[in-house]
Amino acid sequence: MSSLTGQKRLGRPALTADELRQRKQSILDVTLAVVAEQGADALRLRDVATAAGVSIGALQHYFDSRDQLVHEAFDQHARYVVETIERADDPGAEPWPRLAAVFDAVAGGPDFAQRCVLWIEFAAAAQHDSQLRDLMDGAYEAWRMLRTVVDAGIQAKAFRPALPADAIVACLLALIDGFELAVTIEARGAEPAAVLGQLKGTARALLGC
Repeated sequence: MSSLTGQKRLGRPALTADELRQRKQSILDVTLAVVAEQGADALRLRDVATAAGVSIGALQHYFDSRDQLVHEAFDQHARYVVETIERADDPGAEPWPRLAAVFDAVAGGPDFAQRCVLWIEFAAAAQHDSQLRDLMDGAYEAWRMLRTVVDAGIQAKAFRPALPADAIVACLLALIDGFELAVTIEARGAEPAAVLGQLKGTARALLGC
């Protein structure tokens, strides 16, 4: 019988930094899907591990706790939403098409309904989680880029609002939040296409264009 002394032990090769990042991102994507289906309060590490096809131990290699998992999942989701808005915004476009493109990116995507559910779920969870509140506040502030678009339209005389720009932006943000709630509870008339049309119609009325 030959000796194995001195032989290198074979095993699964270590993952590269990029592979580790992709695996972590995949787990966060699964977490968001579980939150959308079950709710943030009901989220369990075991459910995420099962849905992601990994062990509890592997999951805890990336996330020390359930809270860390929830925070990082929301942070990834918020970054995605902000990046979607930023990609849609074209500073070189005419004011109304520029604003309409942002609305299209918000309410016209195939994942709009899921994003609405996630926003409401995280908002509810943030009531008792200061770190999550800070994350949500940062995501909400990103929406204030609408002020830049509104200001540009006013300066170009494409918009003739009867209200101050700050008030209009506040109204639009409140309207988007309200529509997200309506979509989440599947209220009558809250289909994404209808929401998008009402959002644009209300914005036109507020902006006088």
